[in-house]
Amino acid sequence: MAKRRWLTPDIVIEKAAAMADEAKQFETVTLTAVAAALDVRVPSLYNHVANLEDLHHGMAVYGTHLLLADLRAATVGQIGRAALLAMAAAYRQFVQAHPGLYPLTIRAPEPDDPVLTALAQEMVQLLQLVLASFWPARRRRHPRHSRAARHPPRLQHPGSGRRLQTTAGPG
Repeated sequence: MAKRRWLTPDIVIEKAAAMADEAKQFETVTLTAVAAALDVRVPSLYNHVANLEDLHHGMAVYGTHLLLADLRAATVGQIGRAALLAMAAAYRQFVQAHPGLYPLTIRAPEPDDPVLTALAQEMVQLLQLVLASFWPARRRRHPRHSRAARHPPRLQHPGSGRRLQTTAGPG
């Protein structure tokens, strides 16, 4: 009896990602090509991915997970300039190692896509943490200075703010 292969969506997406990186572009990855590479028929792939758009979405999620993991690993234990340079180097290495996946990771997520939106927010938060390490918490020098930092000056609109005192009467 022949041994049956059990595909999972992860196996299909990882194979498609590897094919995109080999071709250096994700547009060349088709369901027919992935099925041939996995030695299955195309209809078998539809049990794991709905269509080509779903495959590309899965590749985008996979690539963003990889990029985020690389960025996290590069910045662990780093602060300030060292963290930013490590993050930039990791980003550049990802782009060079995954030329087919990279274009899928820089797309803006659709508003109704919670997975890619959450990954994009996590990446932004990581960058914010790295940038925040450049400016450590400042000491309180004077109460007025700390209040000014918490409450920036309002824009002056007509009718707001202080009015100048005039000594001359009407007319």
